Amino acid sequence: MFGAFRAYGYSSVPFDPAEDPSAFKLLLNIYLRSGIPVVLTTKGRTGHAVTVVGYRKEEVVPEWNLNKVWAEEGPPEGGDTEAPLDESEEPEEASPCGGDSLPILAHNLAYERIYVHDDRLGPYARARLVEVDPVTLEIEIEFPDNTVEKTELDIGLAPLYAKARLTGSQLLEAAGLLYPWVNNYLEQVLGEERRGLELFFERSGNYLASLYARRLDAERMERFMGKVSLSRYVGIVRICSESGVELLDLVLDTTDILREDPFDPLVPILAVVALDPSAQPAADGVSANTNILAG
Repeated sequence: MFGAFRAYGYSSVPFDPAEDPSAFKLLLNIYLRSGIPVVLTTKGRTGHAVTVVGYRKEEVVPEWNLNKVWAEEGPPEGGDTEAPLDESEEPEEASPCGGDSLPILAHNLAYERIYVHDDRLGPYARARLVEVDPVTLEIEIEFPDNTVEKTELDIGLAPLYAKARLTGSQLLEAAGLLYPWVNNYLEQVLGEERRGLELFFERSGNYLASLYARRLDAERMERFMGKVSLSRYVGIVRICSESGVELLDLVLDTTDILREDPFDPLVPILAVVALDPSAQPAADGVSANTNILAG
């Protein structure tokens, strides 16, 4: 499977449900929300694989504990940002970051049904992921005769654009690094409340077009578009209000990685974009205290 992905010019990113079934479901949705299909392999004597191509979004957004890494005072000051990258290495999907937990509304977990391509059933077969215990996740595939096949999942494989080095797990880790700090600015402006996160990847051209479609402040967008320089694909950490209003985006460079060296900037963040006028003071506050471009 890894060789097949490589033959078509993609790197393959494995992630394991045994590490944390709920985090596995969240990572799966990050890729699906980004338009990236995911291959799921199952355990058993013969083994099997299906390709997940979509999901049905639910109205109820569940609470999830985000791992918090930075304290509210913000990120450590960085040093050299030009550390060389080994382009021959394929990205590895690490387990989500450690640290104190912070309850959030996880929009990436607001789904139950998934749609899979199965060579026994054809395209868009209906299925569900069910957490059996803290280390076991099963896939339940529905057959036309109303029977359900239950099989324990082995691993997930996501194909990534060859130059994209930021994986779904690292995007989740970046959220744990950045959200507590940025939320401090939001609380100063909007007050305390339980907020939500949605994580995904998007082509930069599509992302910029979506900003135009929002009809944000024209002068602000003109300044932002004149200065911003984005990678071909960007990672988005979107912060929402408890009621679902999209407040602010943190835009990350997918051609870079999270750094382990404390003297380097840990997160390759390119910009902070206010999606709602009420969040503009928070975005400006983040920008004023860092070198991060505000939009």
